Amino acid sequence: MTPSGGSRVCELASPAEPLRRGARAFPSLPPVVMLTYDATTEAVTVRVRPVYLDAKSSPITGRFVFAYFVTVANDSPYEVQLLRRRWRIEDASGTVQNVEGEGVIGRQPVIPPGGRHEYHSFCVLPTFTGTMEGDYLLQREDGARFRAEIPRFHLAAGTN
Repeated sequence: MTPSGGSRVCELASPAEPLRRGARAFPSLPPVVMLTYDATTEAVTVRVRPVYLDAKSSPITGRFVFAYFVTVANDSPYEVQLLRRRWRIEDASGTVQNVEGEGVIGRQPVIPPGGRHEYHSFCVLPTFTGTMEGDYLLQREDGARFRAEIPRFHLAAGTN
């Protein structure tokens, strides 16, 4: 949560399943609830929901796979096009990876006023936990460009 950046954290409407591993070892812990994270920049809201992919992960070999589901909602009166992405990925050991590129999953979607673009992707970490954050470079129909914040979100193994 970053009050100065306008990000906020919201709980999903339905609780996630309790932890599969270790649930009996910690019976007093409440079930984990997945979170969504969102940030609004110039009437464009970026909402992210991370999910740990237990079946694709291998804790023994240090491979923790996370999917993340993104919605970019355009509440401005202008059409916007998502041109570029910039991610900062940090694992629990403090190792940072910066990723930049055109569009998202091979596309540079145009989002009309009141419209949205949804996609999902994944990240592989060598540690149980980490964070991701970044921004999208967007362009309005008049050619003006701005960066829409991707809120910092937490990745944690076993939290679905």
